[in-house]
Amino acid sequence: MNPHGKLKDKHYQHDYLVDLWHKACKQVGEDIDMYSGLKQSSCSQYVNEKHYSLDQVQMLTDHARRDSVKRYTVLQLEEKRRLLEGKG
Repeated sequence: MNPHGKLKDKHYQHDYLVDLWHKACKQVGEDIDMYSGLKQSSCSQYVNEKHYSLDQVQMLTDHARRDSVKRYTVLQLEEKRRLLEGKG
């Protein structure tokens, strides 16, 4: 719930979230739109933390093509090592 927005103690409004996103990106020197950033973050989290396959992420996120999932997923180095060692 948003304690500071126009609708106090209600859900965040889209414009407020966009403003927060731009402020956070500016602080870390990043230039990525909110949709892409959140999509990438979610897909990456499903793969790296929940250990879902790309096919499972595709099904979960309703992507039409597997290539789209691959575009939004950043496989972490630790996960790559685990896979290469045959522990996947």
